[in-house]
Amino acid sequence: MRRGGNRARHGDFLTTDDRTGLTVWNSETVKQWDGLRVHRSHAETRHPQELIRAPRERTSVPDPRPPPVDAYIGALRTEITTAGLAGDLTIAVLHTERFLAGDRIGVFLTGGDLHRAVVQAVSSTTALLLTAPLPGSVPLGGTVTNYTAHSPSSLES
Repeated sequence: MRRGGNRARHGDFLTTDDRTGLTVWNSETVKQWDGLRVHRSHAETRHPQELIRAPRERTSVPDPRPPPVDAYIGALRTEITTAGLAGDLTIAVLHTERFLAGDRIGVFLTGGDLHRAVVQAVSSTTALLLTAPLPGSVPLGGTVTNYTAHSPSSLES
């Protein structure tokens, strides 16, 4: 809408309202937060929620370190406390600490041969149950070696 003909205002000029498209005096317009130049009767204020900033979260860890890797501490050994015969599935040992089902072990037979076996279960604190029978006899005081023992990480308890 054009205002009355040739009327002029000293220091003012006509401009177009960006929202309505009407011709208005520049002194009657305001620049909005989104950059539009509009008549002051059509001006919108910015929503106050847009100005709120969330506080910065402190998500850093003071001493970041990766979890420790399980350390291989070498073969775990124990002694046989009762002589075993060929065909036995159970070996009586001094202790079964850190022996678990599924561990791969080695048992020295009476002739000096190494027999590799897998632990089926740890039946007590002094007995290992094997998945397959012994092929020969085992002597009293013989060695049982656990090849899969590892030390637990400090996160496991």
